[in-house]
Amino acid sequence: MNILSFIHKFCFCDNVETPITESLTYPSGVTVYEVVRIIDTKPLFAEDHLVRMLGSLNLTNIYYPIDAGVFRNQIQRLCQINNVTNGNVEYLLVKKADGRVVTYMGFIQHHYPEPQLYIDGVDLAGLHSERDNPQAKVKNTLTRQRANKRIAETGAYEMVLINQQGLVTEGSRSNLFFVKDDSIVTAPDNMVLSGITRKHVLQVIDFNDINIVRQPIRYSRINTFDAAFMCGTSPGVIPIHSIDKVKYQTDNKLVKTIMDGYNQQVTNYLMSH
Repeated sequence: MNILSFIHKFCFCDNVETPITESLTYPSGVTVYEVVRIIDTKPLFAEDHLVRMLGSLNLTNIYYPIDAGVFRNQIQRLCQINNVTNGNVEYLLVKKADGRVVTYMGFIQHHYPEPQLYIDGVDLAGLHSERDNPQAKVKNTLTRQRANKRIAETGAYEMVLINQQGLVTEGSRSNLFFVKDDSIVTAPDNMVLSGITRKHVLQVIDFNDINIVRQPIRYSRINTFDAAFMCGTSPGVIPIHSIDKVKYQTDNKLVKTIMDGYNQQVTNYLMSH
């Protein structure tokens, strides 16, 4: 059994409103999950999260008919019964040993960057680790534990995952982009989790006709780039100040364009839902 890390007073356990206690657990098994940012009770990019979850279920051979209406209604109910309007909600689907799929949904701890970090940038550190199936969003306890340990040791905001070939793939809970002159470089789609924020960043890059190169980045060459940024559910898009001892420009024009474009996409989505 695994401890649920939900916060506040109530969550959903297999679609039933349930009081949160310290002993609340979920069974062992293949666990597919999504973390959705809630802004003024609205689940940001909800449709994208559900599409990715269906893809993760397909990649892990789990069949479960996700109902978008039930998903949205449960989030609205979570906000109501917990008297919460902003935060992060985790949605888990667990395939038990007997083949049955059970679901869990609740608010989890979130860490949004201080406003100044969007100007100064965040500090990252390298971690030699990789996901077995990067395109499926499944619980990877060992990688998460190792990343959390390194974050605590280094004080870094996030870990940069480096695979066995010495290539930078993604962050432990984010996607990474590097800037060289007028081009953006990022790992190929098949090497990383298809991040929801990443999807919208790529749309901004395309809309602004910015050249993008999808190729592996060798960790030993991260010092050849002018700037870098990361993106994820909690931070949105944020510049990188450093990776280990390598420092980057945090006032880069391309990074600023992408940050502004992504923020506008968020605003447009919330206004239309």
